[in-house]
Amino acid sequence: MSHKDLHKPFYLKNGSNIGVLCIHGLFGSPNQFIDIAKVIETLGYDVKAILLPGHGGGCKDFAKSSYKDWKEYAKVEIEKMQQHYDKVFLVGHSMGGLFCLDFADEVQADGVILINTPMKVHVKLEKIFMCMKVVFMNNTITSVFETENPKPLYSVDNGRWYEYITWIAPMLGIYKLIEYGKKPLISSVRTQ
Repeated sequence: MSHKDLHKPFYLKNGSNIGVLCIHGLFGSPNQFIDIAKVIETLGYDVKAILLPGHGGGCKDFAKSSYKDWKEYAKVEIEKMQQHYDKVFLVGHSMGGLFCLDFADEVQADGVILINTPMKVHVKLEKIFMCMKVVFMNNTITSVFETENPKPLYSVDNGRWYEYITWIAPMLGIYKLIEYGKKPLISSVRTQ
């Protein structure tokens, strides 16, 4: 099974008029929503988990993507959901939560669930070492919930050490996304 096959987007349909769209974070995967999606499906709603551009492939694929690509893709997927459902709820993890915040008012989302959405980024030495461990020791981060058949949560395949240098530009985009994500929060506080 190829690396890309391990991170396929999924769409669970019950024929509901309510749809839930799940958007993963930086380096994330639709896999991180498997357990949440099962619960949503059990409640009778349709649920879709997408794979953002540059994710699910190799180092070079990620380096060719940008926060603008991710943001545009998320918006298009939200709009697709709205064409098919009377109500659309957004679930975002980390960077995916920033997209939910950014588009919630614009697309008139019926609800938003944010999981670990960053409002600031603090780069700490221990986090750098954790990332280096994943990159250089070929570690695979897997689901802690899915016990029968754990799936990888980190969707960018390992590469050579020098390929990670090209990640600087896409990763710096997270600061721009945080800025966009804060705008609706700040404006809603000012209007109250």
